[in-house]
Amino acid sequence: MEELYNRILDLSINEDDIKVLKNYLLETQRDVILSNINAVDDLIFSLSTEDNTLAIIFLLFLKSQNQENNIDVGTFYQQVTSLCASVLKSKSKILLGGLEEFIVIMKVFTELMINSKMEKNGIISLKQAIRVLQVNSEYLTPLHSDFLKLCLLSKHYKYATSILDEDIFVVSPKTNKVQPIDLLLYCYYGGMIHIGLKKYSNALDLFQIAITVPVVQLSSIMVESYKKYILLSLIKDGEIKKNIPYLGSVFQRNLENHSPQYKEISIHYCTLDVANFRQFIDGNIQVFQKDQNYGIVKQVLDSLYKRKIQIFTQSYLTLSLESIASSVDLTVEKTESIILKMIEDGDIYATINQADGMVRFEENQESYANSQMINKLNEQIQKSMFLSNKLKSIEKDVKLNSEFYIQNKISKNRQLNMPKFSNDELDDIEESLLKT
Repeated sequence: MEELYNRILDLSINEDDIKVLKNYLLETQRDVILSNINAVDDLIFSLSTEDNTLAIIFLLFLKSQNQENNIDVGTFYQQVTSLCASVLKSKSKILLGGLEEFIVIMKVFTELMINSKMEKNGIISLKQAIRVLQVNSEYLTPLHSDFLKLCLLSKHYKYATSILDEDIFVVSPKTNKVQPIDLLLYCYYGGMIHIGLKKYSNALDLFQIAITVPVVQLSSIMVESYKKYILLSLIKDGEIKKNIPYLGSVFQRNLENHSPQYKEISIHYCTLDVANFRQFIDGNIQVFQKDQNYGIVKQVLDSLYKRKIQIFTQSYLTLSLESIASSVDLTVEKTESIILKMIEDGDIYATINQADGMVRFEENQESYANSQMINKLNEQIQKSMFLSNKLKSIEKDVKLNSEFYIQNKISKNRQLNMPKFSNDELDDIEESLLKT
């Protein structure tokens, strides 16, 4: 190992020797290292995480590929966290010569943290690793989903928002080896975390991206995202969009076929019949529990109570608590607590007369003429302007991209010789492609 150590030091001086160092450790000395895997820990400990970053990455990579020898979790954890703590200083070297190996190490690290029930211990290192792979915060990386998975399992939802609140505009396999499944998992885990934070609009946006990602065939991630998309749409909007933007009709039918109970739940919800809706849930409780969606389904039921109560505000000035309770099929006490919570949240404007049990519905007295509302409007305007400029920039980059120009020209030439199809014929073609 002493000869190996000295050779690593020699090849770690100049960036021109990166390829030589990589070939030396991963090819020439591979068998030697794997046969002395226990001595590798001492070798890694003796190397500097700042000066010998790539050598440590290559050694940890070989170690991570030799899991049949049972990696010591504590030692591996210390090695990876130490590497990630200083890795930003060697970012350029990693991107040049150790990108794929670094990603594999962090993937193995994530699984070890999960298997060892140490999820919360790994989230800081994963966040540091994400920064290494990003050109800037607009880039998605293969490690976003691992970070969110650890945050989700450890219930550190708020910590995850430090990454989730950053708008992603670039998914570039050439830059950091990101794959379509990384985007799907980022959307799925991100949506789950937003549900935990009760940020339903944000969760709905991510699930919509997941089900509209351009793919040849459906994945289980898309199906599970679609189920949650339906439930959250009912909570937020009280209905499901007939035509989901950017989702082909054949894909939507296939998603519905994989989730029949969820299509039915939306139909029952729109009838506003609470007793019938509750009966449907009870009859399919095993399905919802198996999908781990029963908690969200109960929130859908709660939203139905609120929606029925909101409808009363459009038709009545006063109404007894007993009448409202009868309509939503709940006790007077439970109904009163729901109304009070709705008043507190600003969902309705009403007062309850405790003496006679009457609810008086009122008009919204908010004038919105205050500094808080002005600041909020200004914030939304700034976001809209930023997004508009960003889209213009992306459009310009796409038009100037040589690959896009060539593909677009080929596509136009093909269209000149292609027969014209009706919408139904195009659906049949799309469906046949899904089956292949």
